[in-house]
Formats: sequence, structure tokens, C-alpha cells
Amino acid sequence: MTEDELCHPPRVGPSLAGLQASTKRVALYLAVYLPVGFVMNEIGKTLQIAEFANGWQVLTCYGLYLVPCSLIIRHRHWFDQYLFGLLALGLLELGGYSLGTSIAHPDNLLDRVFTERNFALSMVLWFGLYLPAGNHVVGWLARKLGVA
Repeated sequence: MTEDELCHPPRVGPSLAGLQASTKRVALYLAVYLPVGFVMNEIGKTLQIAEFANGWQVLTCYGLYLVPCSLIIRHRHWFDQYLFGLLALGLLELGGYSLGTSIAHPDNLLDRVFTERNFALSMVLWFGLYLPAGNHVVGWLARKLGVA
């Protein structure tokens, strides 16, 4: 290995260069992620599993957090996207439940199936799929609509 290679190893993880996307592509991500966020929050409320403390959090979590995360990793293999999603959603879930901005309803379905201690973990494992699934859906729609 050369000295330059030792000091500047090749990037193997996500980079901010992935955020570069056309306005139409970003709009497509928002058109996919925001309705999903509102629907999932309503499902969580209705089934009394979990919900955001404030309705506007769908905009910040799905639009301002998950969309950029998805953009950064969209060119990676689906399993790498899922692994990154586990990290991204793990931090989001941990922060939300620790700060009380996400509310887990007592004795909810996930508590009964996985136990209360594993509630956040089960949420992370499920929502980690959002990034590869979202990238797949947006990619498919972009091809159908001719969006660059």
C-alpha cells in the first residue's frame, strides 16, 4: 500500500454525494414517503401501538430525515440499504422514545408478541426496511414516469 492509500482509504460507506438528485426525484421521494408516514402514524394510533406526539413529526421524520437517508444510499445493494436503515432508524427510534416525542402505547401488540423490552428493537427491524423499499418504489416510479 502506498502512503496515500494508507492516509486516504477508499470510501466504502454512504457519502453525502448521494444527496445530489433532481428536484423531480426529490419530489417523487416526498410523494412516496410522506403519505406512507401519515398512514403509518394513523395505523399506529388506531391499533394503539405507537404514534408521534405531534402530527408535524411525520414531515420532519419522513420528509427531512428518511428521504435524505434514502437518497444517500439509493445506489447501494438492497441489503446494504437495510443495514444502513437499521442504524438510521435505530437512532431515530431511540431518540424519539427517550425524548418522549414518540409514544409507545402500554401493553400494545408488539409488547405482547416480543415483550416490552424488545418493542423498540422490533420497530427498528421493521422500519429499517423503509429505506430499501422506498428506494425500490421510487426507482420504479421514476422509470415509469421518466424522472431522472
